[in-house]
Amino acid sequence: MTSMPLSPGQGGPPPNRARLQELIGSMRVTQLIYLASVPQGGDIYVMKSVLNGLNDDQAVAVLKNCRAAMTASAKLLVIEAVLPPHGSPSPLINMIDVHRMVMTGSQERSQEDLRAFLETAGFNLHRVIQTGTQDNILEALPV
Repeated sequence: MTSMPLSPGQGGPPPNRARLQELIGSMRVTQLIYLASVPQGGDIYVMKSVLNGLNDDQAVAVLKNCRAAMTASAKLLVIEAVLPPHGSPSPLINMIDVHRMVMTGSQERSQEDLRAFLETAGFNLHRVIQTGTQDNILEALPV
């Protein structure tokens, strides 16, 4: 992010700059052992490429840890490669899926698989955001 000079005649910072500074000031990025615990009380929890590297039980355990840490108004964003519907061609995802099975014993998952994990952990899948890449963003809300 860079700071832009003010235009001539402008009497102060752009109106959204103060809000942006407030948000950045309240943001906390942590590295953690998510199978053990998750920090309490965040507004948004974001996981990228976490669940597909875990077996089913571990994936649900991580989601349950998130749910236990979250308030009722928090959101969970899960960013993962999602298997396309059965029969839809996706050579990249299929290659990644085979790689995960061989290297870690885990696998890529379908949207329905991820929905089931979320529901088991106490979430409702609110929406899925297509990114134009192999990754989708699943927005989940606490039940």
